[in-house]
Formats: sequence, structure tokens, C-alpha cells
Amino acid sequence: MSHSGSSHVGIEPKGLTSCPHGFDPAAFSGFSYLLGPPAAAQRSKLGNDPAAAHQLLAALSKALPGAGNYWPAALDGGLTHDDNPGIPSGYTYLLQLVAHDLVQTTVPFWAAAQLGLGSRNMRSSPLLLDTLYGGGPNTAPTAYRMMGYTTADRTHLRIGRFRSATTGMMAQSEECPFRDLARINLDAMDYLRGSDDLKACDSLEHCRNLDTAKHVQPANFDDPFVTCVADPRSDDNLVLAQLVVLFARAHEAIVAQLTGARPEAMFGFAQLAMQRLYHAIIEHDLLPRLLHPDILASLRDRSANDECWLWRTEGAPLEFTHGVFRIGHAMVRSDYRLNAANALDIGRVLKGDGSWADLHYPLRESWLIEWAQFFDLPGGVTPNFARRFSPTQSALDVAGLFQSNDPEQPASLSLRDMLSAALARTWSVDALIDRMLAHTVNPLPPGWAWCNAGKRRAAIGDWLSTRCKAGELDDAKIEVLAVDPPLPLFVLLEAALDDKIAGRHLGPLGSVIVGEVIGRSIARQRQQLAAAECAAWAAFDPEFWSEIEAIKAMPDLIAFVQRQAGCETPPTAGT
Repeated sequence: MSHSGSSHVGIEPKGLTSCPHGFDPAAFSGFSYLLGPPAAAQRSKLGNDPAAAHQLLAALSKALPGAGNYWPAALDGGLTHDDNPGIPSGYTYLLQLVAHDLVQTTVPFWAAAQLGLGSRNMRSSPLLLDTLYGGGPNTAPTAYRMMGYTTADRTHLRIGRFRSATTGMMAQSEECPFRDLARINLDAMDYLRGSDDLKACDSLEHCRNLDTAKHVQPANFDDPFVTCVADPRSDDNLVLAQLVVLFARAHEAIVAQLTGARPEAMFGFAQLAMQRLYHAIIEHDLLPRLLHPDILASLRDRSANDECWLWRTEGAPLEFTHGVFRIGHAMVRSDYRLNAANALDIGRVLKGDGSWADLHYPLRESWLIEWAQFFDLPGGVTPNFARRFSPTQSALDVAGLFQSNDPEQPASLSLRDMLSAALARTWSVDALIDRMLAHTVNPLPPGWAWCNAGKRRAAIGDWLSTRCKAGELDDAKIEVLAVDPPLPLFVLLEAALDDKIAGRHLGPLGSVIVGEVIGRSIARQRQQLAAAECAAWAAFDPEFWSEIEAIKAMPDLIAFVQRQAGCETPPTAGT
């Protein structure tokens, strides 16, 4: 669910106008297809011409209903019509963490196809918490805290203190300070804070031009703002950043149980324990909220080598990475209560108050998250809920939220998602469903109306004609999209147009694709980690290991961190 993109302006390829831009499978490594490479007739046709795809999908993204008030009635009394009571909003950001752990694309597909570039997935081994660990202290040393004299002694992840509302300075130990990602901000205004020269320093540029002989510069590069994390996407927004810190504090609590062991053992065994609880949370808490119950039941207890798996290749399937898994953007709310005292709209959740420097200051106390606002915890607090799945614009499609200096970069996140899916040249919806229906073990539920291509196309065409904004889509565009819908739109349509689902969870096709990829990835990792986990089990006190084994949901993890480290409820703070 990363939202990053190019920001270059005025760069044009020289002498390449005759080169055939488009999708070249050989240029996109680390990816695969759900059902093996499709034949030409089985691919979505939307991406045959990148320019035409951009034009068609830009019209579609403008035509989609707005992000609010899609549903005529609420699912539960006291909730807004868009609220999904089965998915508290913390799972939106857990899903983003999982997405980052599955995919790290070097070049966005929509840009790669336009420019004739390749792209690759940097996550060769998915779902190992690499977004937290980055391969370990040797490969991501800045993400770790030095506990001794060598790299091997970096057994703890680096985390930082929040900014006290009382003093304006770093929170002290009695304030339960470690709630932020670790940040370095060598802004000259901060460096000179408290000095006599600050009174005469009326601008950042003025501060930087002060006598360097008197004031040794703390950095030799401009705008020295750095967040010390293994994956920079962990700082994409306030909620994800604090969720990553929650996982880091769980790691710290586990490491604390191994005092006296060799540093390599402390880190390695704690990492294995974290991977175990992470996989359990995904299997027992996240997937049951996302998947169609029939599909979820069919995936239970499958081994890594079970012949029922449809996805049997290496590399994350494009139908998943650039198709179905963009659902996280549809779950994002327009606003969030962070704690009992404070709420922020989605723009401030992503960008703070809009100042680039402010984003990189330590976290404000008023922005600390009370996890009862994001997950079902004891105490009677009703959490923020994720949005129901609906074929609408995302709450992230707010004007200006993803502005760039690059005039070719789509400003709409919905357009980026659909364009990336089209240009990935995945299996078409028709071909996916036909192949699944023909499979020896057909995963689609019996009686699913959309197994019939005619009914499916008629329903999509009718929706495009009646629910989308008039004047954006003509009959020719509607006919193309009804026959060959982009996967990110299709999975929202199948979830919304089925009255039995009504946006509560994914429909059958979306559930098959998500369940296959995440389910098989976890099964394979559990198989490969089994021997090492046996050694980790022997290193811990049996009662403590039982605590690890008992963590199967996010409330369990939060309670574990509260018991072991405390301070998970933020102090009351004003804005």
C-alpha cells in the first residue's frame, strides 16, 4: 500500500521514440502469475497500449462514485453507512505492513511501462518481517541499536521518544517515552535550540549561514532528515509508523528474556519468535476478516506441498501484487480518532501538518495512538472501523494528497492502482474464472452467480451505466470495461454487488487470490523455519514460549506488550 512515486520533471528519453514500450515479462523479476504464464488470449487486453489504457482508466477513475455515502444503510446501529464492524481500522494498517513485507517494487509499473523500464520485487522471501528487520543488523545497521562494540551486538531495533506536550522536549522515562520510530533531524533550528544565537536566527536559511567556525555543522548534506528503519515505507503515515513501533517493542520484550546469550542467538531467536506470532496473527486474525468464509474454510490446514494450491510458482503473482491487494486503499477512512482527545483527517495522518520538517520531528504527544481506537480491546471503546469494500474512489484520492513535480504521475491513487494492474498484463478476469472452474479442485463456491460470464458482464455494465458519474464513460468504454474489468475494480464490485457480502469482506475471486498467496507463503515459511524454531523454543523459558504461542490476534499482541513493557495507553494530551 505504498504511495511513493517519481518526482522528476523535464526528463525525456532521447533517441528512444521508436522503442516499443510496454510489458516485457523478462524485465519484471521477482514476480510471477497466479496460474502460470497466461497465453496472449488469456491476458487482460487493457494494457496492450499504455497510452490508451491511461486514457480509459483516467476516465473510469473520474467516473467512480465518491469515497463517502455509497451504502444506503449501515450494517449495525450507531455506525455510519460506510463503517465495516467486522474490520476495526487497525487491520487496514496491518494489511499495509503485510503488503510491504510481500512486495517492494523498484519502479512503479505504471511508470515502468511508460518509460520502457524494468522493475523487480525486492522481497525474495515474503512474510519474514523484513519490513521490520531488513535482513538483520548486518544489512540494515541503522535500524538497530548498538548494545556492544560490534555489528553483531545490535540485538535491539532502534525506536525513539515522542515529543512531550508539557515541555516541548523529548519525553522522560516516567512518561513512557518510546513510542516513535527513531528519527534524526539535524535541522539547524533544532541544533541551535536554546542558544543565544537562536534569538537572531529568524529563518532556516539564516541559521544555516551562521559562522561555521563557531558552530560545527552536524551534517554534510542538505535537509538532513532521516528515519532509522529497515523499510522507509514504515514511515508512510502516523498509524503504520506506530504499528511498526509496537512490533519493535514486542521484539525488545522477547530479547529481554535471553539475557546472557550470545548476541547472534538473542537476535536470531527473538526474530523467530516474532515471525511465529506474526504468521499466527495473519492466519487467525487478519485473513478471517478479509476472506469469504467458503474460501477461508478451503484453505485451512493446507501444508506447503498440498496439491490443492493453484499458485505453484516462485515470485509474488502479479494478479495479487498489482491487482487484488490494492484493496487496502479502499479500506482507508477519511478521518481517525488517534486517542480519546484527538482526531485527524487522512491528509494529516499521512502528512502531519504539511511541513516536510515537521514530519521528521519526533512524534507529537497528541498524535500518540490509543490502540483501543484501532482494535477490539477490553474496555468498551468503539474503535474506528475500516470502510466497507465498495467500488468507489479511495479516501486517499483527496485532491493534492499525492501531488508531484512529475506531470505524468497520476494524482489519483485509484488511477495508479488500476493502471498498474492493466500494465502488468495479468490474467484477465474471464480467463482466471474459467481456469479455476476447470481445475480438479474448483475453489469457487457452488452457486456463485458470477461464474456465468454473461451475468457477470451484465452486472458490471449495468453498474457502470447507473452508479458512475454521467458524462465520463460512453457506451464504448463501458462495453470494454464490462468484458475486461481491471482487477482492483472487479474485486470491489464482487464484494459490493453481492447482497450477502455487502462489502463486509472480499468476494470469491478476490478471496482465492489473497488466500492462495498469503496462505501458501506462510505454509512454506513455517516449513522452512521449523528446525530453527525448535532451537529457539529450547532457548526460552517454557512458560514464556507458551505466551508467544498464545498470541494469535492483534489484541493478544497488544496485551503481551503491555504486560512485558507497559505504557501502551497514551497520556491525555491536547492538540
